[in-house]
Amino acid sequence: MAFIFPVMYQTGSLPVPHGYVYYPYFSGMNRKVQDKINQHVYNVVIALLKKQGYYENPQKANVSAQYAVRTNEQGILSVSLSNDTFIEQHANSIEYLVSLTYDITTGKYYTLKDLFKPNSLYVQVISAIIEPQLKERYGGYIINPFKQIRPDQEFYIADRALVIVLPVLEYTAHVAGNLYFPISVYDLSSIINENGPLGKIMSGI
Repeated sequence: MAFIFPVMYQTGSLPVPHGYVYYPYFSGMNRKVQDKINQHVYNVVIALLKKQGYYENPQKANVSAQYAVRTNEQGILSVSLSNDTFIEQHANSIEYLVSLTYDITTGKYYTLKDLFKPNSLYVQVISAIIEPQLKERYGGYIINPFKQIRPDQEFYIADRALVIVLPVLEYTAHVAGNLYFPISVYDLSSIINENGPLGKIMSGI
C-alpha cells in the first residue's frame, strides 16, 4: 500500500455573541475532494447550531463548540465535533457530539455500516461488547435499558480502535454526558470490511 501523507488543517471560527464556535478546515488534498469535505464539515457545524435552537435567540445562547481530529493516517480522516449550548431559562445545556470519517483520496463519507462486511451482524457484535461495559461503568446513572446500538450510531476512529458514542440522556442521566466505548480493531477483525476505514487502518499496523 502506497504511503499517503496526513492532511493539514487549520481552525476556522464562526462569530457568536456569547461563547465560541471552532471547526476544522482541511487542506493538502485534491482541491475537489478538499472542498467537498470542508463543505460537509461546515454544514454539520451549522446543522448542530440549528438543532440546539441557537438561531431562534442567539443573544440568550452561550455556545461552546470545538473539534478534535481523531485519525489522520492511511488516507483516513476521522474528526469529532462537539457542541454544548446553554440557553437562558433552560435547566441543562444542550450537548451534542457528531463524528465524521472520510477517505481523503475520494472524499467519501463513511457511516458505521461501511466499516463492516455485508451481512456481518455488526450491530449485534458491537452491542454485545458495549452492554457489560455500560452496566459496569455507568450502572448508577442508567435511566433507560440498553437493547442495542443503532445501525448508524455515532462513532470515530482513534488509536487503532473504533470508538462508539452513546449520546447524553439516551441511556443515562444528563450528569454522565456522552458515553464513549473504545473497541480494539482486533476484536472486530473477523467482520471488518478490508476496503473500509478500519481495514485500511489495520493494513498499516
